[in-house]
Amino acid sequence: PKFQRKLYVPVQQFPDVNFVGLLYGLKGSTLRQLETECGARLVIRGKDAMIDGKPINPPHPDDNDDLHVHVAAETEDLLDKASRMVEDIFYDDHARGELKRKQVLEAAKQVDSTQHKGFESAGLLSSGPPMSSSPYGPPSSSPRDGMQAKQVTVPNVAVGFIIGKGGETIKD
Repeated sequence: PKFQRKLYVPVQQFPDVNFVGLLYGLKGSTLRQLETECGARLVIRGKDAMIDGKPINPPHPDDNDDLHVHVAAETEDLLDKASRMVEDIFYDDHARGELKRKQVLEAAKQVDSTQHKGFESAGLLSSGPPMSSSPYGPPSSSPRDGMQAKQVTVPNVAVGFIIGKGGETIKD
C-alpha cells in the first residue's frame, strides 16, 4: 500500500472502553468487516494489542509503541475513509454503541438456536417466564414508573459484550 497512517487509541481519554475487543470483534470478524467497508488494511498494534492476554498479531517492531491502529490503503481517499471509520469508533459514543450491538447479535447467531429460542431480533431478548418464577427470586426493586420488568435470556457468549469492560455497557 502506498498510503499509511497510525491512529493512536485514546485509552487515556476512555479508560473503561475495551478498544481492542471492540475493533477486533468475535474471532476478528469486526476488523475484517471494517476492512471490507473502508477498502483499507487495518492492523491493531502496540503494547496492549492482546485478547485474553495473547498477542493478536505476529511480533512486529511497533509492538513497543502505544496501542494504535495501523491503516494502509492504495489511495489517499481510502486512507481517509478508513481513518474516519476508526476514529468514529474511538470518539463517537453512538458509533461504539452500534458496533457493540452488532457484535452481540453476531455472537448470538453463533449460539445453537435450539438452545436459545425466542430472541427478539432487535435486542436478543426474550420475555421468558415471569420474573417471580425466576430461580433467583423476584427483582430487588420495582420498575420505575412507566417501565416494565422482563426476565432476559442471554447466550453465554454474549454476556461479556453486554457487561463490557468494567461494566461500562451494563451501566448505560
